[in-house]
Amino acid sequence: MKKDIETEQQIVDKITALIKPENLHLAKILLQENKGNDSIIIKLENNPWRNGFIKGDIILARIKTNGDNPYLNFKNKFLYLFDGMDIKYLPVSDLETEYDWARVELNSFVKLLDNPTEDFIKAINAIYLGNAIFPEFGCCSKHMECTKAGRCLHIDPLYATACQYQKLMKRKGVFENF
Repeated sequence: MKKDIETEQQIVDKITALIKPENLHLAKILLQENKGNDSIIIKLENNPWRNGFIKGDIILARIKTNGDNPYLNFKNKFLYLFDGMDIKYLPVSDLETEYDWARVELNSFVKLLDNPTEDFIKAINAIYLGNAIFPEFGCCSKHMECTKAGRCLHIDPLYATACQYQKLMKRKGVFENF
């Protein structure tokens, strides 16, 4: 059975639709075709904050639509976000892989994509934001405005995931948390 690129693109489009528009500022989610499994990538626009920290695109997930067991691969560190949802995945110990990826059964994932719960939407946004890794910084010049708004106002939400002030305010329950 051949890969179903049309289905893969529909999945990418549905994932993109669940991500808060402000989080997609300066980034796009795209399907990247590969010889083996295809990848769902975060394509970053270059800007002064990201310059030199991330080289190339970030893999959000890997996708396989052909064969007997179609699946998505997400990084293991995000699996806890699916706890309590009707999503089937192989626990980390069941995977024989040198990579830090876990296999999520595609059909159960697509069911939630078609009828997303609030927890599922939060999980998708957390996975999206959690894939960007930048060196930590204390805060930016907007920290007082952020406090008043109850959320981070940095122009680059992916870079802002490294803001320690934002993390502190989320832990305190002052900022919204995914």
